[in-house]
Amino acid sequence: MQQCGKKLCGDLYNGDSGISNLKFFIPPSKESRTALHYAAISATDEFTKLILSKKVDVSMTDDYGKAVIHLACEKGHEKIVRELLNSKAYVNFRSKSGHTPLHFAAQYGNRNLIKWMVTEYEASLETVSDGMTALHYAAKYGHIEVVKVLVESGASTTEKTNNKKTAIAFAAASGFVDVVIYLLDKVDIDELCEDKKVK
Repeated sequence: MQQCGKKLCGDLYNGDSGISNLKFFIPPSKESRTALHYAAISATDEFTKLILSKKVDVSMTDDYGKAVIHLACEKGHEKIVRELLNSKAYVNFRSKSGHTPLHFAAQYGNRNLIKWMVTEYEASLETVSDGMTALHYAAKYGHIEVVKVLVESGASTTEKTNNKKTAIAFAAASGFVDVVIYLLDKVDIDELCEDKKVK
C-alpha cells in the first residue's frame, strides 16, 4: 500500500486526473505528505473533494510542519481552501514555524483569498509568527493590494515584530515605495515612536 500511495501522490502532484476511485486512506510520501496534500498543491479539485469525502484528518502536517490548508493558501487555490474550511480545517491553524494560513496567503499575494478568509471565516489579523503579522509579510513582499485589504479589514499598521519593525519598515527596506506611501497615509506617526522623546 505504501508504494501505491507514493504513486498516487505523484500522479496527483503531476495533475493526473485519471484515477477515479479512492477506496482507502493513502499512506504518506517521504515528506509525510498525503494525497490530500498533493491534491491541494496541484489544485486538483476533483481529488480534493473525493479525499475529503473519506473524512480524512485535514490537520495532518508534513515534514515542514505545514497542514493542507497552508499549502493551498501558499498556492492561492481558493476553491480548495474553501473546501478545506467547509470540512472543518481550522482557519488559524499554526504550522511548525508558527505561520497561519493567512500568513502564507499574504506572503504570496493572494488578495481575494485573504479577503474572504477574513470576512467569511474570521481569520485572525492579530495572529503572529515570530512577531510578524500577515500585514508585515504583505508589506515585506510588496503586495500592495493585499496590504490594502488587510488594512481595510482592520490590521494594525503600527504593530511591531519582535525586532521592533513595522510594516512600513519592511516595505521601505525592500524598496516598495507604493506600499510605504499607502501605509504612511494610514498610520498614526505618533504611535510609531517607541520613545516619547522622539516626538
